[in-house]
Amino acid sequence: MPDQFWDLTMREFRLMQTGYLEKLADEQIHNWDLTRTLCAYIISPHLKKGKKIAPKDIMRLPIDKKQESHDDITKRRQQAIFDLKRHERIKAKQTKDKKEGNNTNSFIGNKNG
Repeated sequence: MPDQFWDLTMREFRLMQTGYLEKLADEQIHNWDLTRTLCAYIISPHLKKGKKIAPKDIMRLPIDKKQESHDDITKRRQQAIFDLKRHERIKAKQTKDKKEGNNTNSFIGNKNG
């Protein structure tokens, strides 16, 4: 292991250090998330009937913001898909009405003519 250390460039060392620190931070956040989830489970039987408590209500963590932004993105995607399908239905209906309108007009025109 010491031989590998001395063969590292400064960039490689920084990348290893950054990765190690991110791993430690992720482990800490995971542990805190488990702690607050356990707290929510422990507290829930002592609440009034029908009332629930979420782990987010006990303690906020940095991952909550990431999850909220992910939820916002998901909602925006779903809304965009819904709008697109609605637009397609409206367009299809307009096309159908146009065809029926043209057929009716030509039919009426033939009847009169």
